[in-house]
Amino acid sequence: MSAELDMRQYLDLFLQEAEEQLEVLEQETLKLEQDPSSERLQVIFRAAHTLKGSSRAMGFQNMAELTHEMENVLDQLRNGELAITTPIADALLECLDTLTHMTAGIRESGADAYECKALVLTLQGFVGEIPATPATPQTAQTLQVPVVQLSDSEQAALGAAKSQSPVYVGTFNLDPECAMKFVRAFMVCSLIEEQGELLVTVPNREALEEEEFDHSFTLFFQTKTTIPALEVAFKGVSELRSFTITEWESQDGPEVNSAEQESNSGEDSSTEPVVAPVAESSPAATAAPAAAQAPTAAKQDPSKKQDAGQTVRVDVSRLDNLMNLVGELVIDRTRIAQIGHDLSARYEDATIDALGETVSHIARITSDLQDQIMKARMMPIETVFNRFPRVVRDLAQKLGKDVKFEMFGGETELDRSVIEVISDPLLHILRNSLDHGLELPSERTEAGKPAQGTINLIAKHQENHIVIEITDDGRGIDADRIRRKAIERGLVTAEQAERLTDKETLNFIFSSGFSTAAEVSEVSGRGVGMDIVRSNLQKLGGIIDLDTEKGKGTKFSLRLPLTLAIIRGLLVKVEGVVYVVPLGSVIETLLVNSSTIQTVKKQEVIVIRGMTTPLIRVKAAFSTGKKQKESTEDDLYVVIVGLAEQRVGLVVDSLVGEQEVVIKSLNRYCGDVKGVSGATILGDGNVALIMDVNSLVA
Repeated sequence: MSAELDMRQYLDLFLQEAEEQLEVLEQETLKLEQDPSSERLQVIFRAAHTLKGSSRAMGFQNMAELTHEMENVLDQLRNGELAITTPIADALLECLDTLTHMTAGIRESGADAYECKALVLTLQGFVGEIPATPATPQTAQTLQVPVVQLSDSEQAALGAAKSQSPVYVGTFNLDPECAMKFVRAFMVCSLIEEQGELLVTVPNREALEEEEFDHSFTLFFQTKTTIPALEVAFKGVSELRSFTITEWESQDGPEVNSAEQESNSGEDSSTEPVVAPVAESSPAATAAPAAAQAPTAAKQDPSKKQDAGQTVRVDVSRLDNLMNLVGELVIDRTRIAQIGHDLSARYEDATIDALGETVSHIARITSDLQDQIMKARMMPIETVFNRFPRVVRDLAQKLGKDVKFEMFGGETELDRSVIEVISDPLLHILRNSLDHGLELPSERTEAGKPAQGTINLIAKHQENHIVIEITDDGRGIDADRIRRKAIERGLVTAEQAERLTDKETLNFIFSSGFSTAAEVSEVSGRGVGMDIVRSNLQKLGGIIDLDTEKGKGTKFSLRLPLTLAIIRGLLVKVEGVVYVVPLGSVIETLLVNSSTIQTVKKQEVIVIRGMTTPLIRVKAAFSTGKKQKESTEDDLYVVIVGLAEQRVGLVVDSLVGEQEVVIKSLNRYCGDVKGVSGATILGDGNVALIMDVNSLVA
């Protein structure tokens, strides 16, 4: 039997755990300056300690060295020997950047080759020279084999196993300096399971995972190989100080004392053991990070609750495939429900009634399945939010501004496809709020405001949408300045600008290349930020709204769909053809009198609550080739839709109702069709086109 372990199988686990710990470190470190509580310092210290242990176990010595120095600084902070200052916070955040680069390097090349000596010296400068504490010499003879407590049911289970083949008990003693005890325990358990069956672990799996034991643990097992062969394998496990293996004998009481001769893995038990660096030891001397699962006791007391892993990692492509299959089910569910309804209306029969009940049950089950798959694709928006505190902090320091940044509603969930698109728009709005919105502390003081400005990022559910608000208490946006700039850019004439309301004028900030900045900086001024916001929101079919008050502040409101795969749609009919308008884009529906429609530069418009809204006659946009008849009706149905900051009214013949629809792409068969984003199958089996509000407005 080979004692070697292939480290490649643990690399993904290490990287996953490293990214999780880095996220914790960044979130908590950013809050450290405002709230250096002992609890927060303990969380940061624990994350750094975990990262140090796993990187050392994997042989990444640069990462281990840097996190060790972070530990020294954090230890003095939590002990009150150091006070948190901006330079210390900056250094810790620089450590996180370096660790992030190291993690990226490990993912690409499998090595953490990244220069960090200067940063290490900076950290050492904060704490001064700290002499290494010598390890206390401890020979193998001083390691006592503990008395293992077994329950009656465990005794009975081991006794039953022994009736089939010998049961062995092994007591394993780790080096007192072992950085990650569970990693070594996991390696020993893995070696046993490769050549036999692990029966009972003392302590149990949960305690092993949480490292809730000193430096000794006991395993009861059966094996298909010889004990000498197992001993050879165990001697390849790094930081395993000594171990004993003996055949287990059933006892009258619950105590088992396996005090037999010890087999020492060190060369000389009379001297202090030397722990070789993991990178220099054999592959068996390395181990998986703590994210790996420990072997479970196979024959423990069934009355004891055995907590299995509560989560599994699933490839995103599998979730996408499941979503597609559920989409097909939703289509068939709608079709079956329609057929059942038609049969019930035409016939009165017990079989038809039974069919109707079955159809209803299938509809409920399909809806539940759809909801569960949708939830499986959901991610909390805090996965996006968590990157912003660092950005705001660094930018505020660069601009010389004092800001209090708070986030609310991070637990609000969105579909993964929406999460991937929303990050950049939020980042650009935050940068604009900090750069253009908030004043310098001296300016705020002169204006009678607190020197520290406030930016809030809020997420919340609203019906079938999520609303994200970014608010600041800065200088607000000057509509007159926007007008002047729009005239200079030739976007509008002076006469037209005078007729625009302040609300309409503000929409110019979303124009490509539009900027009011006096000069271009590395932060802003090139006029591309808000244009990116608009284009990304258009991809999602989202809506953006802007409220501002000069001298008081600004609020951006983004309304987004929860998912892009299965949507709620408003069914409308035009010339006998049913179309679907995504409900996420619908603002309101109106019944307007044709006499209220006006024409401005050959464009039909209506005025709604003081705002001029252009109209699009859908039958003209989707011409079927038939000669169109002019509508003679006085009242027209208008669906007001929103695209980012724009509002447009779609004139249709009638409103059919709302329905959940599955979006099917037409690109594969028809190429890009202007004004159409896809198609869906209705309950009657007919195909309905889904309007692309983006291209219609364009």
